[in-house]
Amino acid sequence: MSDKKQSLSQKIFGFIHVGLYILLVTSPFYLKHTIRNKYGKYISYFLFATILSWVVLGNCPLANIENSGKYGPVTTFISNIIGKIAFSYNKTIIMMSSVIMFTILFYYSPSRNFTIASIILLFSYLVHKYIKNKLNLQEIYKELTQ
Repeated sequence: MSDKKQSLSQKIFGFIHVGLYILLVTSPFYLKHTIRNKYGKYISYFLFATILSWVVLGNCPLANIENSGKYGPVTTFISNIIGKIAFSYNKTIIMMSSVIMFTILFYYSPSRNFTIASIILLFSYLVHKYIKNKLNLQEIYKELTQ
């Protein structure tokens, strides 16, 4: 959750958002092989666009709508169910969610070129995360030296 509390409509939107995420990442287990072959490339394109928005915008664009920008949609969703204990595992939850998204992206990858583009996207995502964390460390260092 952000500094503000979530309204009921934001919690419902977050539930739908994370529910669709869960459906997407578990789709290899319940979709028939013919459906995976027919629609897998569209799932892959959608995931690629989603991860690209993470890199460009810094987080999921839907996080602002559901007021989960500080901790992310998945952590906020889990905290709404089990309580504030999920916030202490925020970095682990974000890392696992990202790894699962990239795994499903590679699973549905329609071609070798798309896989190469996905690997480049993975590296740009990791560089973005590194730069973002490095900037946070610099800000902490400035605060401590003042």
